[in-house]
Amino acid sequence: MYDFTNNGRSQKCQKFAVAIGKDSARSILTKFAGDYNRVFFANDAKDISK
Repeated sequence: MYDFTNNGRSQKCQKFAVAIGKDSARSILTKFAGDYNRVFFANDAKDISK
């Protein structure tokens, strides 16, 4: 994941993540997105649009 988020074109992108369900790996998604505020939460896949 480090190479993907810190090298090449992806290092210049804004990254966001969506955690679905209470058991989602939020800490990993936060590392990917670079900031806890860029991780959005949904209880169920049908709630993503909300």
